[in-house]
Amino acid sequence: MFRRPKGTRDFLPEDMKFRRHIEKTIRKVFESYSYEEILTPTFEYFDLIAEKSGEEIRRSVYVFEDKGGRTLALRPEMTAPIARVIANELRSRPKPLRLYYITNVFRYEEPQRGRWREFWHAGVELVGSSRVESDVEVISLGCEVLETLGFKYYVKLGDVSEIRNVLSEIGVTDEREQNLILSMIDRGGDYSSYLESKGFDPRALNELFSTREVNTEKIRQVLNLMEDKFSDRVIVDLKLSRGLDYYTGLVFEFYVEGLDVAVGGGGRYDKLIETFGGPRLPAVGLAFGLDRIELAAKERNLISESEVMKAIVIPLSEKCVKKSFEISSALRELGIITELEVMGRKLNKSLSYASEKGIRFALILGEKELESNTITVKDLKKGEQEEIELGKLKKYFKSITRDTVCTSL
Repeated sequence: MFRRPKGTRDFLPEDMKFRRHIEKTIRKVFESYSYEEILTPTFEYFDLIAEKSGEEIRRSVYVFEDKGGRTLALRPEMTAPIARVIANELRSRPKPLRLYYITNVFRYEEPQRGRWREFWHAGVELVGSSRVESDVEVISLGCEVLETLGFKYYVKLGDVSEIRNVLSEIGVTDEREQNLILSMIDRGGDYSSYLESKGFDPRALNELFSTREVNTEKIRQVLNLMEDKFSDRVIVDLKLSRGLDYYTGLVFEFYVEGLDVAVGGGGRYDKLIETFGGPRLPAVGLAFGLDRIELAAKERNLISESEVMKAIVIPLSEKCVKKSFEISSALRELGIITELEVMGRKLNKSLSYASEKGIRFALILGEKELESNTITVKDLKKGEQEEIELGKLKKYFKSITRDTVCTSL
């Protein structure tokens, strides 16, 4: 038997129903802030990924060579590919650019709870503004996503520019060296011993991390501008650095109750687009891990299924099939999810199938009904049935759908 590759999953219809609801909710929030959807290729030139991503990502990227000898990589995240698109194709568009995406990304890591080798990100990029209002907008948008999904959550907020400033003050001025130390801090590594081994005094950095005062101007501005309903969710953590080399300022991570890993995060990256050959455009973005959000939502039963109006049309003979197609189309126009019995089963087996699938209404069309221009409607939920004139079928279902949500999850 063929097996799926390690770190990947098959999503069955019930799984997809749940995922699509989460995606739909997130998409609605993104678009309410005037973000527009963008999508990039699944693979990029490896050089693009290696240029400004963190060491952790570079170690876990899927790299391969195509038939032309070019070194390519499956995208491990979306910010760098979108920065490439902006540098090449969107540089002359009015600013700010507000872009969003919902797509899969890939990292060769050991699968864990809520972490896979193929996983899904939903994120936004706000490009063109260096003002703190743009940081506040993106953080608030992230809060609203979690609020809308019903989570209890909090946001960690830090500023990598403060860490870089302290590193420069103690003599660590090389950007690559700073990136390495930031990566160690992000992973919880022993950065103090590393600094001492290189002849640098880590005390100023330790002092920055131990302070309980909000001593960075940008963070104070964010806290001042955020709406009250979001601001009390923010925890300042000056040790927060994230694992990407391209961050230049504020960084943040989103956590939900009961899950010990972040469900999302992001930050400011003011040099990335210029690095890829574009103009100097400041930017800030965030990405949610849909897999972790889905895991947390399932564990907390945050999303319940509304009643979905479903019907099946059952022709009892070959003469009734054509009319059954017409009736099925009419029901779909009313917003009712409608199946047509196509297996040629007897009535009892068709009704058993409908019950197993959670279909509420069975519309039974025999030759007798065909001649009298009627149809038998069986309500499998109530155990009732009645014969209805085809001309009054629309009125019958409209009276029911007034009290029933005729949408999917």
